Amino acid sequence: MSFVEKIKKERDIVYYIRSTPEDKIPSWFFLKLNPLKRESFDRVMSGTTTFDLADYGEILHSGYGDQAPQELKQTMRDEYGVEYDS
Repeated sequence: MSFVEKIKKERDIVYYIRSTPEDKIPSWFFLKLNPLKRESFDRVMSGTTTFDLADYGEILHSGYGDQAPQELKQTMRDEYGVEYDS
């Protein structure tokens, strides 16, 4: 990875989001947030309405289950500095 690519990735905001909608299968997402949409993203995340994550940035990875695979989580930590709750 070049120096420019590394600096660019350090500025990216990537969230690890887990969702368990009522009566549905749990799922997880890695979202690279569009910086111009951060305020509106924070608002919808703190609310209770349904929304489409793709409206707020680029979905890098997604899948079904309680958590993303450990290898992918480590890759996202290494590439984007994503932190995880316990």
